[in-house]
Amino acid sequence: MEEKIEHFSTLPDYLLTMSQATRVLGFKDYRVMEVMCESGFIKPLKVAGSKRLRFRYQDVMKLATPIPHLSKERNPETRIFKFMVNLKDSKDQPSVNPKMQDQYLSFVDAIQYLGSGNHNRISKLVRDGHLQAYQIPTVSKLRVLKSEVCSLAVPQLSSKQN
Repeated sequence: MEEKIEHFSTLPDYLLTMSQATRVLGFKDYRVMEVMCESGFIKPLKVAGSKRLRFRYQDVMKLATPIPHLSKERNPETRIFKFMVNLKDSKDQPSVNPKMQDQYLSFVDAIQYLGSGNHNRISKLVRDGHLQAYQIPTVSKLRVLKSEVCSLAVPQLSSKQN
């Protein structure tokens, strides 16, 4: 059973806590969000009766900017991958809140959804134009969208069809 991951632009604009916003951007440490707030890249919201800072989901997702492809043009007709997509959360990852379904993944985290390989496979997919890479302010490492990684998988047809 394949779970469809929708692009973030089609999802509603929820309020996220700082730790949720950090995970959406593909980080594990909340201090990244603190640096982005201090640098003025995103403005936190305060909810009455709470000390916690909140962030709009759409604002967090729009922090990353797409980078131009390094070589080939992106052509969806060339997607002939036979990846095994693992949409179930692994035990080392926190469970994904439904309101954070589409999120940015580091190249290492993206490999978990493809089933095999290492970060070089994601780098090659970005170079070949099959995946769009995104740059997050104040961070040197690139990210990819979970919805785009999962859309690479196509069903493998049986060679013994009659």
